[in-house]
Amino acid sequence: MKKLLLVMPLLFSFVVCADDCKTEYEQENYEKAFNICTQEAMNSVPYAQFYLGTMYDFGRGIGEDKQKAIFWYEKAAKQNDSGAQWSLGFMYYHGEGIKQDKQTALYWYTKAAEQGEPIPQYNLGFMYYNGEGTKQDKSKAVYWYTKAAEQGDSFAQYNLGLMYDKGDGVEQNISLAYNYFKQSCYQGEKLACDELKK
Repeated sequence: MKKLLLVMPLLFSFVVCADDCKTEYEQENYEKAFNICTQEAMNSVPYAQFYLGTMYDFGRGIGEDKQKAIFWYEKAAKQNDSGAQWSLGFMYYHGEGIKQDKQTALYWYTKAAEQGEPIPQYNLGFMYYNGEGTKQDKSKAVYWYTKAAEQGDSFAQYNLGLMYDKGDGVEQNISLAYNYFKQSCYQGEKLACDELKK
């Protein structure tokens, strides 16, 4: 019984500390978050590793350091943190702090997209449509654009509108194109609004 009582406070302090990392970060108390998140990241807490990567990536609470951002993003991404996977995909796609590698970007975007993240879903649609990091595959582009559009991504809605309007990789469907343009325009996407005026 004594062993059980000794373990419980340790578990409780771990949870409180982990919550503090997230709370401090989300409240933009970056210097405090940096200290707490560093401690938690060293204990392999995935979202603390992600937040720490973000702080290094954007210079929040610490000087900007893309190499350290990548280091922490990779640790979190390997533990299935979708935000870290998405961030790694972005860095590989754009060559930020690392050599540009669109195949690796595609890999990490896919990991995040499969967890339901709409922006990586849009990014995958874009990469498949344009054949970046993979061979061009418009059916996969439509698949990923649709996943993102269903979650309200205005760029995915606009691109689907274009594809259905022109019959580009899909059977032409003016009604569906109009609906996608309308959804995108409603969110303020000017190009989609312009399409509705045609």
